[in-house]
Amino acid sequence: MYHLFIVTPEKIVFDDFVNSLIAPGTLGYLEILTDHAPIITSLTTGKLIITDKEQKKWFWAISEGFLEMSKNKATVLAEAVEMASEIDIKRAEAALKKARKRLAAKDKEIDVERSRKSLHRAENRMKLARESKEASKR
Repeated sequence: MYHLFIVTPEKIVFDDFVNSLIAPGTLGYLEILTDHAPIITSLTTGKLIITDKEQKKWFWAISEGFLEMSKNKATVLAEAVEMASEIDIKRAEAALKKARKRLAAKDKEIDVERSRKSLHRAENRMKLARESKEASKR
């Protein structure tokens, strides 16, 4: 086991010992296990999978950030992190519609790259919320 600390600009999201973390690196997903070699890497929007000390898996939506692992201490610094089971589906749907509308408008005043990132974050949140909802039915 190792210590995992997840923080956003607003709050500490997670602070506990875990068995593994699977994170969306910018070059693909990577898994961090106990005694992993030191690493610092950037993260992209995607799914974090945490396996806790009781072997239970927890799914989180993450929006870009960084991961550092050294001496069995891992830190994730992220723009936003949200447990999949706590995602407000109506709010996520509204964000998705807004992002799509903004991109479709082709307004020269709109920051296209920012709007694409917003769309990707909203799609990720919706996907994870649906997966979580389906898993809870089983």
